[in-house]
Amino acid sequence: MTERYYLTPGGGMKIKWGGPTDLKELYRQMKIWLEDQGYTTEPTLEKKYVENIKPSGKEIYVLWEAGKKVSDYFTYKMVIEFILVALNDVEVQQGNAKVKLTKGTLEIRITAFIEYGEKWESISGLGKLYYKIVGKQRLEDYVEKFYDKVYKFQRFIKDFIGLVD
Repeated sequence: MTERYYLTPGGGMKIKWGGPTDLKELYRQMKIWLEDQGYTTEPTLEKKYVENIKPSGKEIYVLWEAGKKVSDYFTYKMVIEFILVALNDVEVQQGNAKVKLTKGTLEIRITAFIEYGEKWESISGLGKLYYKIVGKQRLEDYVEKFYDKVYKFQRFIKDFIGLVD
């Protein structure tokens, strides 16, 4: 049985933003970041895309699933949800040029976890003892490394949209 060790709260880490931003570029940069870190290839990333037109603007929901196998026994996983509400195109003056941006409310939820345990079921005897001692320590090591990556990804997104802690 595959087990999951969650690094983020149940509802995921939330990044919320209201105002004009370049959503297409944010989307593109996030994809590039995940690809560069080895968590996905573009064709496998997007699992769901729903768009509705409302009187207040577009509403969009996007679901991404990214993962990276780090050993035969451990896999990093991220589930990224975009919830975009009241989206409207706007033109904003930046320096001497007018730039087309999207104005609305953006919420990004990142849920990160490590999957493990499936391969451990087929092991018996000394392998089980190894799992209980060394495997748990390896999980702690992977948790620390993945935790850093997930929060760097969050920081990357916040920096892009201009959120300052």
